[in-house]
Amino acid sequence: MMTPEIPREQDPNTLLQQAASAMELQIGITDRMPGPDHAMEQHATATLSSSELGTETHI
Repeated sequence: MMTPEIPREQDPNTLLQQAASAMELQIGITDRMPGPDHAMEQHATATLSSSELGTETHI
């Protein structure tokens, strides 16, 4: 098996999931796309929560 000399960068979603996992946080992502088809916008909200701390943050 060949491995690249320089690792590929990961997408922001994967990096966020890895960071949340390392901190033992649960993550949820919701997407919404309001607007007509010709001018649709994309909005995403990530929710990080900790059952240990009893907190939840939306980013």
